[in-house]
Amino acid sequence: MGRYDKIRVFKDGSWKQPSRIYVRKNGSWLDLGTNDSNITTPLNVRKNGAFVRVTLNKNVYNVNGDSYVKNQFKLDPTNYNTRGDWCLYQGTLSYDTSKYGALYLRAWIYKEQNVDANIFYSYNSSVTDYLKITWRADGKIEVLTKYKEGSVYSVVTSNAVYAGNWVYLNIEWPWDTFITNIYFNGVHTQSTANAQFLSVNMDNLVGDSVIRFKDNFSINLYNYRPTDAPIAQSWYYTDLTKLTTPAQFIQETTQVTEWI
Repeated sequence: MGRYDKIRVFKDGSWKQPSRIYVRKNGSWLDLGTNDSNITTPLNVRKNGAFVRVTLNKNVYNVNGDSYVKNQFKLDPTNYNTRGDWCLYQGTLSYDTSKYGALYLRAWIYKEQNVDANIFYSYNSSVTDYLKITWRADGKIEVLTKYKEGSVYSVVTSNAVYAGNWVYLNIEWPWDTFITNIYFNGVHTQSTANAQFLSVNMDNLVGDSVIRFKDNFSINLYNYRPTDAPIAQSWYYTDLTKLTTPAQFIQETTQVTEWI
């Protein structure tokens, strides 16, 4: 596409699109510019009894794409019982045989490079308790969980999605089994063992330098006694539109050039 898409001149035995046009006006040559020029001086020709413009003008504009956040940020609780504020309260999560928790994590994620990148890491100061979710360099999601002196549980997705793609990640731990269920780009991977995790006073790190999040990053926790009515139902939720620092929204734009 270019300024002279509608024009052909006969040269060396064939019709060709000109790369530059000069016209004679008032005794001198007027430069109408190259085929990619920003010049808007028109060239009009006589057609069907009227003059019509045959040169095109360049119009350059930006089209907004996804709005996202990137780089690592820490989730600190504020009004943790109010949906729409920070997620994963740091002070009340516990695990024992009489109280169970149902937990899910949901996020739209994008990776810029095929490297190991953090999605979510919740841990205590001594790192005896943690939940770590990594988008590995091989394109798979790995979930590691550990509770006190117990074993480290690892679950790796059966499918892989590589850098350069937005993908939906949904991880669920049902209250009655604590089996890890990962839904990565719609493919389900399930662990074979119960995963115990989370304690008190956790630090919560989201993202990495090559990870983008759009829409909402959410964690939802329920505490249950299996035989009784729910004793608590707490929502831990991050609305990314509320983020300020250190994570800032980035507006993805694409420059479009058209000739009109």
